[in-house]
Formats: sequence, C-alpha cells, structure tokens
Amino acid sequence: MKLHRNVKIRLVFSFLQLGGSSLVIPFLAIYFAEHFGAGIAGVLFIVTVFGSIIFSFYGGYYSDRFGRKNILVFASLLRFLSILILVAGNIPGHEIPILAFVSLLFVNISVGFQMPPLEATVVDVTTSEVRKKVYNLSYWLANFSSIFGILLGAFLYEDYFFELSICAATVNLIMFLLMKFFLVETKPASKQKPPVKPAKFPLKNMFSSYGLVFKDSLFLKFVAAGLLTLGLEKQLGKFIAVRLEEDFEPVTVFGQSIQGVEVFGILNTENSILIVLFTLVIARLIKKFDLSDRMQLYIGTLLFAGGFAVLAFASNLWVLMAFTFLLSVGEIMYVPVKRLLLSEIAPNESRSRYMAANTLHTRGASVLGGLGLSVGFLLHSWGMAIVYALMGAVSIYLFKRIYDQKREVHQEKNDVRMNG
Repeated sequence: MKLHRNVKIRLVFSFLQLGGSSLVIPFLAIYFAEHFGAGIAGVLFIVTVFGSIIFSFYGGYYSDRFGRKNILVFASLLRFLSILILVAGNIPGHEIPILAFVSLLFVNISVGFQMPPLEATVVDVTTSEVRKKVYNLSYWLANFSSIFGILLGAFLYEDYFFELSICAATVNLIMFLLMKFFLVETKPASKQKPPVKPAKFPLKNMFSSYGLVFKDSLFLKFVAAGLLTLGLEKQLGKFIAVRLEEDFEPVTVFGQSIQGVEVFGILNTENSILIVLFTLVIARLIKKFDLSDRMQLYIGTLLFAGGFAVLAFASNLWVLMAFTFLLSVGEIMYVPVKRLLLSEIAPNESRSRYMAANTLHTRGASVLGGLGLSVGFLLHSWGMAIVYALMGAVSIYLFKRIYDQKREVHQEKNDVRMNG
C-alpha cells in the first residue's frame, strides 16, 4: 500500500502524540487533586475541555480558508510551548502548580486547533479503500503508544514528573518539526469565490458557516450515533468502575486477592492490549470474508453495546473478561468504519469544519459518562444494562438511516445523469 507523504506523517504524528501525551497528561488529574483538592481539580478539567471545544471551531474554519499546514504548524508550536510551561512549573524545589493548569488549558486549545485539519489531511489524499486501512493502522499505533506511555508514566510519576515533562516537551518539538518541514498542503480548491473586501465581522462569518454543517441531516444523524457509541465507552470509567468497586466480591487468582478496583484496571488493560494485538488481524479477517463496511459497522456496534450491557451487571471475573474481549472486537470493527463514514459525509470544501463540529460528540460523550454515574444509582445494574442495550440499538438504527439516505441521494444523482 503506497501512502502519500502526509499520511505517513499523520501516522508518525499519532504515535508520537499519544505516546508523549500519555507520559504526563493522564496523571494531571492526580497532580491537580494533590495540589488543589479534588473539587477544584474537577472544575479545572471542565474549563480545559471548553477550551478544546471552542477552538476546534476555529481550527476547522481557518483550515478550510487558509490551508491545513498553516493551522497544523501553529497548533504544533502552541502544544510544544504549552508543555514547556509544564516543565517550567515543575522545576524541583521551585514548583508552581497553577502553571500545570495553564499548560493543560493551552494543550487542549492546541488540540482543538489541530484535530480538524489533521483529520482532513488524510481524507484529502486517500480513497475510501486506502482510508479505511489508514484508520485501522492509526488506531493500532495510537493504542500501542499510549499503553507504553501510561505504563512508563505510572512507574515514574511520583519521583520523576519533571523528567517526564521534559521527555513530553522533546516529543512535541519533534512533532512541530515534522509539521513545519515535511507536511505539504492538500487543501482542495474552493468552489466559492473569495470576497472582494475583507469580512467586516469575521467571527459572525465563521459561526454562520457552521450553520450549513448543522443543517446537514446526514451529519446530525452521524453525530447522534457517535455520541451514543462513545457514550458507552465512557461508562467503563464511571458507572461500571464504581459498581465494581462497591459490588464485586474479592476473588483469589494465583494466590493474589483481586478486588473491584483491580478488576477495573484489568479490564482497561485487557481492552488496550486486545486492540493492539488484534486490530490488524481482524482487518485481514474482514477482508478475507468480504464483509461490507455497512455490516462491519452494525456487527461491531452490536458487540460493543452488548459487551457493555453485560459489564453493567456481571460479577464474575471470567465473565467480565470474556465480554470485555467481545466489546474490544466490536470496537476494533466499528471505529475505523465510523471514521470512514464521516469522511464520506463531509464535502471537500468544508471538510475541516465537519471534522471540527464532529468533536462535539466526544465532549457530549463525557457528559453521558457523568450522567450514567448519576442515573445508575437510580436504575441499578439491570436498568443500566437495558440502557446500554438501547443505546447500541439506536446507534445501529441511525447508522442504517445514514446508509439508506446516502443510497437514495446516490440514486437520485444517477437518475438525473441518465435523464440529462
């Protein structure tokens, strides 16, 4: 498979970014709790999430106007400088904890700028068939790098956080240099004529341009389906984690007592390792059995939702691990096809804006995770299992409607072409 230079850079970028970020970012929750208290830590994280949401709209809009490379170079430089702030705030003996918050805020802002054009660079230079393979490989690399980053960070956080921050800054400097000197511009030529005079109200024009995106019924169905599937994923660290901690009866495995918290860690690790080990294997099996994208998405979502439904009430370690295996297979199947589907929905001239608007479902999924924790105390295990199953069923229905609507539009275009 011959890949465009930008795709190769995108894959290396994903590997470096997830690995570098995993060294320090996952542990900032602990860092904030230690220095500011758990309540304030939660507020600080919410503020940084809004920074990512707001600036993703800027990233999508300006990427479609001025090009992918310009925005990615800027975002990469901002991310590098943000990590340097973290380094400066954690010099041994001269710690300034508030700088860690400033660092995370600007890291999230840089991610907001970066993600829409980063996704668009892949779509710009690939066909649907190649794109699906790239998404599979990207997904595998991201999980592979994050496993090692988190493990390394977990062992070194207590005594070597400053050194981990320096390593993260070094990785981000390499990412900036990749964007600056090796990425090439791929923005499609716009069919719209540029205005003769500069816009009087650029912010108004930017947000009005997103009005067209949110009027796209196909895209709205996609966002809703994505919100439900990713919302399921967020349950593992919320309702399911708390349920296991409270309800799981300790068991002894190989002479070691396993409690609910440990089971939560085991299931998380199992999921990550399975994705690393089986992503490429399952991709080959799907190709061998000639499974269509549509069926792959349906089956993957079914396995994913079904696995979470069982995790909502099961209390046997081996049952929990077996269904974590099934939901991991479902995740491997549905995630690349879902990303491919988005790339097919987004028009060329507004591709980055679609990618930016799509980030809303990732933030909304975090809200669903919190709601699941609150509602779970009312519905209990079996009630939440039914909710998870319904979330999966509605997702599959929405994906079906998207494919049906796409087919109808395609048929109408063919009829017009034949009659013309």
